[in-house]
Amino acid sequence: MRALAKDLYNDIAQWPEGCRYSIEQRLAVLGTYASTGNMKKTAREIGIPEATIIYWRDKSPWWQAHITRIRAENNDLVDAKLSEIIHKANNEQLERIDSGDEIMGKDGDMVRRKISGRDLATIGAIAFDKRQILRNQPTSITQAGVGALDALAEKMLQKHDERMKTVISVDSSSTDSSLSDDRDPTDA
Repeated sequence: MRALAKDLYNDIAQWPEGCRYSIEQRLAVLGTYASTGNMKKTAREIGIPEATIIYWRDKSPWWQAHITRIRAENNDLVDAKLSEIIHKANNEQLERIDSGDEIMGKDGDMVRRKISGRDLATIGAIAFDKRQILRNQPTSITQAGVGALDALAEKMLQKHDERMKTVISVDSSSTDSSLSDDRDPTDA
């Protein structure tokens, strides 16, 4: 955030004298707006008129660059948190696959119960699909192409049959012409 403040300060330093709002206030507006995406809420929380914030958004050269930068930094933080959630969930799933789910027994104590086959199948199928996606591999096989392949095979058979008819008719016409010479077949 320090680098952002320094960049913003450099951008604002080029503005004409008499700017009413401090760099800190502008940073607060950028941060709040980048987080909420809501002008009214930003104006209310920071205490700067919404019209001023809208003017900055629409007319100030620094606005879009700094909003984009803040959002990128926020996305990195969110990505890290989501990755942490995924790792914790995966570790918990592995532990439950090995030890079972924790449930309360009849006497009030916590006991482990094996995971059902259905739950194991669901966990395995989802994990498989996610791994396939990460590897850029298919997650299912569609049968849509089977009809197209059948149609292509049928077309190829028709072409083959047509060619065979042509070959047979050429053979029979050449055989007929060889028999049509003037000699008597019984003279041989």
